[in-house]
Amino acid sequence: MADSAPRIHATKQALLDTVDTMLDTVPFDEVTSEAVLKASGVSRGSMYHFFDDFDDLLEQVTTLRYSRWVDESIKGLQWVLDTADDAAAFAANLHAVSDVIHDHSSPELRAERAAVLVRATSSPRLHSRIATEQHRLTVAMSAVVAGGQSRGWINPTLDAYATGVFVQAYTIGRILNDVDEVTVGKADWNSIVRQFIDRVVLHVPD
Repeated sequence: MADSAPRIHATKQALLDTVDTMLDTVPFDEVTSEAVLKASGVSRGSMYHFFDDFDDLLEQVTTLRYSRWVDESIKGLQWVLDTADDAAAFAANLHAVSDVIHDHSSPELRAERAAVLVRATSSPRLHSRIATEQHRLTVAMSAVVAGGQSRGWINPTLDAYATGVFVQAYTIGRILNDVDEVTVGKADWNSIVRQFIDRVVLHVPD
């Protein structure tokens, strides 16, 4: 069966791939059109044929990178609910995914995501693009919360959507620790997160 996804012109793809690769090592604000055109071998005229301006190219790549992170996160969230047969398994899955997210996320990745959100507040075009991806993730998280509530595994007094937003907030908010003079270690951070999950998210009132 043929792939139904729209094909991207080779020249446009070359520009997207070049910026995507650069952003792995170069800060967003230091990626220049001259460097991208030189690395990709694409002319300036061709770039403007596919993108409104250079910022449009940067924003599309930024959105693609954000979308990949959202896809990975959603995959993990679906696993939490789909593989749990009881409350104990559900709790274990939540802890496992939380530990993986916090153990393997780096200060650089948190900084990149935070920077994207900051730029989106001042760019209506980027805001519109990121908002769609961000909503996908929050909906997926709220679906896990609602699914756990329907099975009696999650505190029924919690608003599912608000809980999804709050969990993301403390996850990316760890960037505060990244810039502190005295940082909290992974073990201590994971312990706090586990206590929140156990005592707030999984607590079912009498």
